[in-house]
Amino acid sequence: MKIYHLSVFLLIPFVESCIYPQTQSTGNTEQSAEEVIMDEEVSYENLKVGKGLLKTNQEAFTKGEQYFDKGLKTASLLNFKIDARENLLLTDTRWDDVWKDDLNNTKVVFWETEHFKEVRDNKLKDANVEPMRGFDFAPVILQMENILPWNGGPYVQHFVHIPGENRNHWKDGNLEYFFMPDDFPDDIGNTHLPQFYKYFPDYSLPKNKLGMTSFMINDDESNAAGRKGYTYTNSFVSPKEQRVYYDYDAWLYESGAPPAYSVSQEEVNAWLDKVDEDLLYRNFEKHVLNRYQNVGHLVLNWEALRSPYGKSIYKLERCLNAFKAKYPNTTLSIWPHGLFFLNRVNVEGNNYKYELTDDIKFTGNLGQWDSQQNEKSPFSINSFFLNNSDINYVGGYLNYPTNYGYVQHMLIQHMMNKKFQPNKKSILMWWHNQEYVGGFEMGKEWFTDSKGRALSVDAKPMVFPSAMHNAAVWAFAFCDGGELWSSPYSRRDQNDYLGAATNVYDTQGNKVATSFSPKLTGQYAIQNYRNIDRWEGGKWAVSMNKDIIEAKTDWDFVPSARENGRFTAGDAVLPSYSLYDKSQLVAVKYNEAGTEALVLVYDAWNDPLKQEKIKVKLNGKEVSVDVFGRYTSVVRVTDL
Repeated sequence: MKIYHLSVFLLIPFVESCIYPQTQSTGNTEQSAEEVIMDEEVSYENLKVGKGLLKTNQEAFTKGEQYFDKGLKTASLLNFKIDARENLLLTDTRWDDVWKDDLNNTKVVFWETEHFKEVRDNKLKDANVEPMRGFDFAPVILQMENILPWNGGPYVQHFVHIPGENRNHWKDGNLEYFFMPDDFPDDIGNTHLPQFYKYFPDYSLPKNKLGMTSFMINDDESNAAGRKGYTYTNSFVSPKEQRVYYDYDAWLYESGAPPAYSVSQEEVNAWLDKVDEDLLYRNFEKHVLNRYQNVGHLVLNWEALRSPYGKSIYKLERCLNAFKAKYPNTTLSIWPHGLFFLNRVNVEGNNYKYELTDDIKFTGNLGQWDSQQNEKSPFSINSFFLNNSDINYVGGYLNYPTNYGYVQHMLIQHMMNKKFQPNKKSILMWWHNQEYVGGFEMGKEWFTDSKGRALSVDAKPMVFPSAMHNAAVWAFAFCDGGELWSSPYSRRDQNDYLGAATNVYDTQGNKVATSFSPKLTGQYAIQNYRNIDRWEGGKWAVSMNKDIIEAKTDWDFVPSARENGRFTAGDAVLPSYSLYDKSQLVAVKYNEAGTEALVLVYDAWNDPLKQEKIKVKLNGKEVSVDVFGRYTSVVRVTDL
């Protein structure tokens, strides 16, 4: 069997433990925090838009994003205006300013995930956002290199809600659209925290779906989030049997394992050969067996080992078998592994349409696939993960804004897992930030703390709201669920505590002492985590149709067509074709009577700021579904 290495593609999810070089100069080191120069004052007035007044105090329009060059200056500041036809336009008033003034850089905006070539013409300048009222964006503004066109420089990012129309949940004839609960407000205000825990109704997931998150809100003292479609959360106030816990490899490091990603997989395997079996077990007993007693779910970080193989695997199996024997009611998973691994960068960079189609249509057993398909397939497998965990993970974090194939990638991976292990959960592993692993530079997020000091942190951009929505929709509908990872502390809007593990710098480049709040290890939400509301919305949308999800029917990919386009047919309806043909992807699941259907319609290549209509064939009928930018439409169709 082929063995894959993860070191190039995935870094540790505990972002605070990673060390990165600073991506921007601190400028004049003699200038104190109190002497920071602001280049201008920003004000925002009411604008007449359409038939009414639009007032927005969103930070993107009042504060903008900043950079340091002999004082804090505005890097990007957004503004709404209207054109002669009363279309709402969005523009960056600093668009013509550049951070790297040379011929090797082109300034672009990523509205959503995009191929590095196709993003070149994207400008945040009088962009018509009228069709996307009611939806959220988190545009990433950066300069892409020209010589190495897949590389990007430091970024700034806004969170923007396009106001003026409620597009949460509505009916259009026999079609019912689900994006957010009815009572979720259109105007949230300037919080950096997701608001689902306040405004979503309590609900449960469909049967046999698994939902986990370790994201915690400091003010959620009753764990209201846990009642919004979750099996396990990491809330400190929940009983441990309802919590998901994460172990970060102390048992391995205390046994002498090399630091994660510091050596090759072969050297990790050699260490495993040499380490004393009893020493390894004693440390596992100390750090894992005796610590995580009867918890709901345990995730082993495993980064010290990555994807081990060889004659000494039995040492690890002894440890895992001991855990399962001692805690039979606790489920266990190994981050971020599953039986089948599919390198997303490789799949997006090469055309494997026919190889992947052959894989997902294969009808033999795993041994036959290994002997007949493995060598020509882009998939890799490691048999260690066949029986040593309770969950197969799919997807992995969004690494770059250029990972445009993340939906098709996770679906194909899930289909392979279920083909050979139909009774084992196959769920998406996801993060609310983009997990840069080289090629793109981090950005500096500037903010003011409770003492009035101008401070910064090195940060990775947030995942686009539409990608959060899409990931949740397909994970909880088509796959067996999803896990939203986050660092093991709670976030708050108050800017007094910045977190003990956070590297914070002043304008002179000096590291500032930080700490957690006394309550629930809270820290200021420096970045904007409102994209999580769209993850929650996607999960809610699926759960509101649980009768169809739970029906004894299968998901099918079905023929569809863009306006004035031809219907897909045959294998062309599959995600393996959609990825390379740049075609829409449509999946349907019927109720048992065949009179109603839940339809998922996704077009990764639609203009992110425009609506389109996708025609879908259902039970011999043609149904036209509205699609909004790159958001997956979750539609219930009746009267079939």
